[in-house]
Amino acid sequence: MIRLLILFLTLACLFPSQSFAKPLKACLNADTGKVRVKKRCRKKRNEAVLSAEILQGLGATQVGPQGETGPQGPEGPQGAQGLPGIANVTLDFSSGLNENIPASSTITLYSNPCPTGSTLISGGCSSNNMNITLVSSHTSNLTDWQCIWKNNSASAQFAILRAKTICAEVNG
Repeated sequence: MIRLLILFLTLACLFPSQSFAKPLKACLNADTGKVRVKKRCRKKRNEAVLSAEILQGLGATQVGPQGETGPQGPEGPQGAQGLPGIANVTLDFSSGLNENIPASSTITLYSNPCPTGSTLISGGCSSNNMNITLVSSHTSNLTDWQCIWKNNSASAQFAILRAKTICAEVNG
């Protein structure tokens, strides 16, 4: 019986049914407009307790009317010179292959270079066979385009491959 009483008192001390901590309050300082959460608000510091009803009512409930448009600002300085313009864009399907590509091998194809006086601005690669995977597509020397494909199948594959350039005359 005594053991049971000791156990009950021990549990009551370890797990009280009430909390003895004071609740926190939201305190509004009338001088600064700041709200602080603390144990008590002090009237000497011009603090007032904000109730839950007041705090819930602080949210925006309406949008006011839009104000008038302000005056035009001063003109800004002139911007920097833009990039040169592009004229006479040409697309050249210049290089192509129609051939059997051995199993598990790669093949490289270069497009024809851009005509004199024009600049390479892009390029591309195409294949008519889904077993031939494009591995790389990029400029090789700023005048032509390089395409590298790989035959991923276990047998030779016939494919029509194309490397193309997009060139333009750049003004400026």
